[in-house]
Amino acid sequence: MPSYTERGVGCGLTRESMEWFWNHYLPDAADGLHPHASPNRAANLSRLPPSYVITAEYHPLRDEGTVFAGRLQAAGNVVMHRRYADANHGFMSWVGLIDRSDEALQAACDWLQAHV
Repeated sequence: MPSYTERGVGCGLTRESMEWFWNHYLPDAADGLHPHASPNRAANLSRLPPSYVITAEYHPLRDEGTVFAGRLQAAGNVVMHRRYADANHGFMSWVGLIDRSDEALQAACDWLQAHV
């Protein structure tokens, strides 16, 4: 995915860090092919619950999140995808410190309250 190249360094979470986490997430790298570990690999995403997907522009997983949200929607699920063009990994943890984080959390809470 392009975001691994475009945002893989200098944006907080790095491509190298993502690889480190991935290598520690599963005992066998081949397990990463299973949809329980990699939801984007699932053949069928229909009948999933309403989903709120947040992506950050400055994040290596940005494109994977965008693809996942699109696949959820194409499968007929209720989905809201919000990309924060001015954010990087972890921006949601800055609630109370950065207005944009406060806005993002409130938007997610409002959506969840309306859909769950």
